[in-house]
Amino acid sequence: MNSFKNPLVPVIALPVGIDIPIQSLQVKLGTLGWLEKSFGRSWSATRATPGGRPVVYPEVWQGMVDGKDRDLLNVMPNDNLKSQSFFKVNDPIDTLFYEQNNHAKKTALVSIIFWFNLREIDKTLDYRFVEILKSTAERAIVNHTFPAASQASIEIVRTWEDVNNVFAGYTFDPIKQQELIHPYGGFKIDTRLTWTENCPDPALPI
Repeated sequence: MNSFKNPLVPVIALPVGIDIPIQSLQVKLGTLGWLEKSFGRSWSATRATPGGRPVVYPEVWQGMVDGKDRDLLNVMPNDNLKSQSFFKVNDPIDTLFYEQNNHAKKTALVSIIFWFNLREIDKTLDYRFVEILKSTAERAIVNHTFPAASQASIEIVRTWEDVNNVFAGYTFDPIKQQELIHPYGGFKIDTRLTWTENCPDPALPI
């Protein structure tokens, strides 16, 4: 497992596009009592093992220090945390409507991946209470109110619990690693996110 003891959860000062509704929901999920770290949007990265085998993993922005970007954080399961989540924007992003110099309405399949250590969340429960965690996460998602300017809406499309599906697209060996064997667990919630962007966006810094 990754050994990052104090990962940061920064927010973008002036998010634009899909980052507006994602960051809004990221902050909302961060209020769940059992979720220790609610990370934002991830990107896929690839590195090679000493033997030359490619390894694909998700990484998230960690903000800046002294005017320089921090290294991105690998957010595969981290045994220093009791729980974490991150977002994955799946290609493509579809444009439903576009009006030049006005606005565009877009939609994308956005996955939210959760990982947790049940024993660290609640030592008093003597069963795998994954359904409780999933229920609270789903309720937070569908009941969330997005910033008015984004005109965003979200619906849950499907959920996944098998390790090969939760971390689909990433290099993960369930035989050699134990990230989803009790007391660990995880699930992925696929959502359909729709939002509106200004064209051009006045918040763009460049």
